[in-house]
Amino acid sequence: MKDVAMSFISGGLWILSTGIVGFYIGIWCYTTTSKGFMLTLLVDESTKTKFLGDFVKAYILYSTPIIFLAISSTIYLAIKQSYPSKNHLKQFKHFLNLLWTRPLIVNKIVGIINGFDIMVILTTTFMVVWMFLNEYFGEVGENSPSLVKWVHAGITLGRVSIFPISLLFLPISRSSPIYRMMNIPFEQALRYHTWLGHLTMTILLGHASIFVGVFAYKQQILIKELSLPNTEVSVLAGLIAFIAGLLMWTSALSYIRRKHFNLFYYVHQLYWIFFAFFVYHVGVKHAGYSMGSIFLYFVDRFFRFQQSRRKMSISNAKILSNGVVELKIPKSSNLKYNAISFLFINIPNISLLEWHPFSIASSSLDKSNNITIYIKPKGDWTQNLNTLIKKSINDVKFQGCSFATKFFMEGPYGHESNYFLRYDTLLLIGGGIGITPFLAIISDILHRYELEKEEDLPIHINLIWMVQTCKDMDILKQISPTSIFPNLHSSNLKIMVDIYVTKGELNHRQLEDSTLSIHNNSLSQEDHKAPLLVSTSTGDNLWMLSLIISTTIATIIIFGIFHQYVLNTKYFKFDLVISRWIQVSIFFIILILGIVGMGGIIVTFWNKHLDYKEKHKINIPIHEDIQSHSTMNGLFLSHCSFEEYDDIEMEPRTLLHNFYTLKHKGRPNFEEIFDLIKKQSSTKDIGVLASGPESLLVDVAKECQKHSSGHYVKTQVFNFHSVSFTL
Repeated sequence: MKDVAMSFISGGLWILSTGIVGFYIGIWCYTTTSKGFMLTLLVDESTKTKFLGDFVKAYILYSTPIIFLAISSTIYLAIKQSYPSKNHLKQFKHFLNLLWTRPLIVNKIVGIINGFDIMVILTTTFMVVWMFLNEYFGEVGENSPSLVKWVHAGITLGRVSIFPISLLFLPISRSSPIYRMMNIPFEQALRYHTWLGHLTMTILLGHASIFVGVFAYKQQILIKELSLPNTEVSVLAGLIAFIAGLLMWTSALSYIRRKHFNLFYYVHQLYWIFFAFFVYHVGVKHAGYSMGSIFLYFVDRFFRFQQSRRKMSISNAKILSNGVVELKIPKSSNLKYNAISFLFINIPNISLLEWHPFSIASSSLDKSNNITIYIKPKGDWTQNLNTLIKKSINDVKFQGCSFATKFFMEGPYGHESNYFLRYDTLLLIGGGIGITPFLAIISDILHRYELEKEEDLPIHINLIWMVQTCKDMDILKQISPTSIFPNLHSSNLKIMVDIYVTKGELNHRQLEDSTLSIHNNSLSQEDHKAPLLVSTSTGDNLWMLSLIISTTIATIIIFGIFHQYVLNTKYFKFDLVISRWIQVSIFFIILILGIVGMGGIIVTFWNKHLDYKEKHKINIPIHEDIQSHSTMNGLFLSHCSFEEYDDIEMEPRTLLHNFYTLKHKGRPNFEEIFDLIKKQSSTKDIGVLASGPESLLVDVAKECQKHSSGHYVKTQVFNFHSVSFTL
């Protein structure tokens, strides 16, 4: 009965959320028409209060729906967490899964586009075109002078740009309950942010170009138009915002971002300048059109700042034979995260400002109380990390110093559900370091089999991994399936690993282990605690709900007080027009007070709640790996050859020796692999997870598209999932 009630409530929240989205789209479309404009005037008059004045209209119609959507999404997630059930909205979730996992357009230019992506693209395109046509032709007649037409075209483009700006900050809220409710992973949300950024800057480029052309045509000196008047639009502020946006747009282009990531990262911090001068440009009233998602982003940013304040310790750092760095980070057993998760790391000894994301290679079900990540030295930051660890190893070897590098962490973040568990057959395809999330998936499934608490777990796991040389296989030695699940070979679970070496020879001697490992033997009990805050992807949805509601209410109350006793000059019985820059500056102060002030109170109680759980429930032991190697003064150098396990009678010890196949040169023939999986699998849905470079993802998606053609009810479907996370 309770399960039925929760399903009913969950369905109601989905209907409510869908209605909010529909209202949001509809209000943008309707208010650009002549009748819709009359509605805004009616709302303007009816909401003009003594306490809040005439600032309310835009916030009620355009910002409030986003806030309500976040609240309803968080309530849904809280119910889902407290009353988990596979039957909640089963058919609806199946429909969403089809939208997400069926690649419809696949090529190297646009990448991989699924059904949900097409819905987003078509809806956004329709909205922009509809708004422009209604705004423009509603004010310009056929007989209007050409200059008037150009001016109104520029004004209309400026107004239309507010719509994508109103959504631009929403996808980059890492703990966004909206995307988590819809099962949109953060890496997919980043694509939407990129698309919205391109759209926004394209519209703003047209907006700015038209007015520069108009000024030049009128033979006016541009500097005369750059004053900061009290009531008119501030051209100077708009120009500064546009330049900041243009710099971010240019540095975010794919080639520049990949070749010069540091340039992209630092230039993108100009978003503060863009937002601030955008508000100075349009004013406090018109900022309400886009403040919903921006407010939620700043709440998320404050949450992440609080989470990352506490310095963390690395319990174990290892450099594998191929140069890949393995880091083990202490965690509390209270910290729960899904297998396909990632975290952001900042190491002040390398860079004070840079944060880098890395996929987690361990399961939260692991009893080791550590999070494991693997980092391949590619850019400056990762190369410096490799050098730092080598230096620390030398210090340990010759000076007896313990490894004491500190760092800051955000996360873990990730998909809201372990969606890979719903497939009986899994095809995992990775390239190079892209195998990292698959280690977490395999480990998580093995732990679930060992716990014997779940049914309908995957029974066939096929791992296809492409490496350049045999040394790259060293990562597979770090996981031992039979040590996690001793009854593996007598169970229904079958794990097959096929390794493809694309360069070099199949020299087994290359697999000789020459790893360097260093341990932090001075870890205190405090160092083994969880981060300052647990990510909302792991739970604590009620705390996040209270954070969103309290900061929203506090901001509204503070705004009302400021309006009544500061902005409302009639209260002081003198007539004075307060300039725009003062109004906007006060507006920023209100945002800071509302988010930081009330948010700080909620976060303080949140931390105390976590500390209480930690002190009264968890007594974290030191990991056995640290104890076993402490006698070697923190240095561990092992030599064990591949041939040691060539005897097929021996029990496989690591994933590297568990049903492996080595092939020489080149990439695998995906068509043959998919045909074979299709013949061997008796299930309708096959989960295909790919991680690696873009070219690999495109090739895998094409095969999924090719082998899933036909009616989805009758055809065996290869459900494509990209688990590659790149900024």
